[in-house]
Formats: sequence, structure tokens, C-alpha cells
Amino acid sequence: MKATRIILAAAAAAFIAAPAFAADAAKSDAPAMTKNQVTEWTKLDADKDGSISKDEYIAPVTAKFDAKDADHDGKLSKEEFVSRKSAKHKEVAKKEAAPAASETKEETPATTAPAAGGSETPAKE
Repeated sequence: MKATRIILAAAAAAFIAAPAFAADAAKSDAPAMTKNQVTEWTKLDADKDGSISKDEYIAPVTAKFDAKDADHDGKLSKEEFVSRKSAKHKEVAKKEAAPAASETKEETPATTAPAAGGSETPAKE
């Protein structure tokens, strides 16, 4: 008898609470977001108001444009467009140049002009 009362009380509580849970679910009609989307959303929603304004959405592109617009005239020339002045491009260029620089530093034995017999001989130091 005591167990029946406990079960009925639990069922009644669940029945009463169900509309509250349904209301919360209805408020959250937003589709599930991937981890990358959450990261991007967090970066774009600068004022953290739960939505992304047009200004917030275009801000990263505007920042990239401004970084390339060397003379700050509001236009990109072909030279500015293809320039690699941004910090990220400089970093990549350094990484690409490092192996090339080490390859050019490798010393190869010097050779002299072919002898009368036609074969090259190493130069003496």
C-alpha cells in the first residue's frame, strides 16, 4: 500500500512537471550545432547577445580587407590583393623559406674544369 502511494505520487509529479519541460524544449528550437559551428558562433557573436548581426558577420572579412589595404584608400589594388603582408602569411613564408635556406647552405665540393682526359677532378683547398 505504501509503495503504491509512492508510485502514484511520483507519477503525479512527472505529469505536472511535463508541461514545464515541454516549454523549455519549445524555446530551444535551434538545430544542434557541431563543435566547429559553436566555435565560429562564439567568435562571431561579439556582443554575446545570442544572435549575429550583419556587422558581426562581416567583421572578419573587413579586418582581412583592412590588413591588405596598405594605402588605406578603401580599395585593393592587384598588388595589395596578392601581397602577403598579413602576420599569418609572413609566418607561413618563414616556414617555407627555412628549409630552402638550409638547403642552399649545404656545401658541395667544388670542381675544376675537365682535365685533358675529360673528367672533372675535385678542387684542392
